[in-house]
Amino acid sequence: MGMFDYISCEMDLPRLPERKEGKQTITSFPFKTDHQFQTKGLANALIEYKIGKDKILYEKKVEYEERELTEEEKKDRDSGGFWSPMWVMEEKSHEWVKDDFTGYIRFYDLLDDVDSTHDAWVDYSVHVKNGEVQGDVQLTEYRLEDNTESKANTKKWKEKAKARKEYEKKWRYKYCFKYCNRLVVWTFRKLRRIHEWTGKLVSWKVERWLKF
Repeated sequence: MGMFDYISCEMDLPRLPERKEGKQTITSFPFKTDHQFQTKGLANALIEYKIGKDKILYEKKVEYEERELTEEEKKDRDSGGFWSPMWVMEEKSHEWVKDDFTGYIRFYDLLDDVDSTHDAWVDYSVHVKNGEVQGDVQLTEYRLEDNTESKANTKKWKEKAKARKEYEKKWRYKYCFKYCNRLVVWTFRKLRRIHEWTGKLVSWKVERWLKF
């Protein structure tokens, strides 16, 4: 899967189609002006862009700084193994700079639960010339997608996560199995540095089987 960028739009977006569910009319679900869509029409480098009310395309220029994790954050990182870094890069400052892009930008997102059984795929398009929007934003696709299976899978995953959380509270995990898991993670991480691609495929399966 390729990379993408984030983009928000302060211009007015076309209203989404209304539809009926029984006797109820399902109204449109407009996005907020700071909502971040995805787009593959720009740099494809996880950069943030925005289309301002002034119909100008801007790129977010960010300056970062390194910060050491707090003790609580270190504990959370350490729970996955011994290899977790003890620092993080955070935004120090940023500014919005006009981008001189020319072409069409498609941006899109999935709306959850537009009714009891559907999500909706929403796709917009806008024409930009030298960083200036030409005309209005167009709604290029609005597609309903059945979400009953995904809801069932989400419910199943939440139940498993809850059971796992309860299991990790038990004394045998807190004082024994947790440290066994860390040893397994550390050992297989070392092995993957030695073996080639075929060894990696096997080691992941064996590692999951060995962990509690």
